[in-house]
Parts: sequence; structure tokens; C-alpha cells
Amino acid sequence: MKIIAVLSALVLAAGIAFTGTAAAQTQGGTTYTSNADGVSDLGPFSWDVTKRPDGTVVGGASIETAFVKTTGRVTCAEFDGNRVGFLFTLGSDTKPAVLAGLSMFITAEDRAFNTGDIVDPDKADLVGGSGAAPAAAFIGCKPSLTPFRVQSGDIANQTRNDDDEG
Repeated sequence: MKIIAVLSALVLAAGIAFTGTAAAQTQGGTTYTSNADGVSDLGPFSWDVTKRPDGTVVGGASIETAFVKTTGRVTCAEFDGNRVGFLFTLGSDTKPAVLAGLSMFITAEDRAFNTGDIVDPDKADLVGGSGAAPAAAFIGCKPSLTPFRVQSGDIANQTRNDDDEG
């Protein structure tokens, strides 16, 4: 049990550099999506998150830091303008394995200025997150702090009103 507590504390420390939560609000026929593939100050990341008009959330995420490497299924997401927060369950491929089944919260801000290689660091997309913990430890998925710059890659958050499509 001490090992889990120590590893969780280390992941939490790393997660402060990768803090995020994705929860999307749905109104009428609105679909929210967040797609990302890049490298932050902490390491590589990718995700594909969709919140459908009926409120269901689908998608997955992959994160790699000095303390944890994992992929997982997104279980909750919220969107607020150009920001997203989401919770995902760490999969069986998680290293260290003792963290598998716990959850992480990711928050990201799409600043819409970058198209791959970041030229101006002051305009880079931002990302943050929490350490691994039981899902019940997280209160919702509202976007939170995004202290880390995306060094390369892109975060793209989009909103589509399905009622407007012809």
C-alpha cells in the first residue's frame, strides 16, 4: 500500500505539470470534440474526446511523463469555450502497473495559433493534469489549470451544432 501511495504522489507531482479535466456541456444538438497530438513540457500526449448531444462521452487518451506511461478510456468531459477537461481511466498497459484502473484528469486550452511546430511560445496551446487517483476523488470534469506549454503538435477543440447541418 505504501508503494501505491508513493507512486501516486509522484504521479500527482508530475500531473501538476499535466493537469486537466475534460467535461463537455451539451445543449440541444451540440457536439463537442477535442483532438490532440503533441509534446508538452512533460512529455508526449494524444487524445480524441467527443461529447455527443445526448451527453454521452466517448474517446481515449495516451500520456507519457517521467513517472507514468498509459493509455485509457475517457469517462467524463466538459468544454468551456476553447478549454476542455476530461477524466480517463488508466488502462492495463499502464506503467507502473500498480496505477492501472485509477483515473487521471487532463485540462487543455486550444489557443488556435499553432499548426504544429510552435514559433511563438507565448501563443502555444496549454495543458495540465492531475496525478492518478480513484475516480471518486475527482469532482466533475470542469477545465482547470493549464500550466504547461505544448512544444510541438496541436490541441483542437471544436463545437458543432448538429441542428445547423443541412
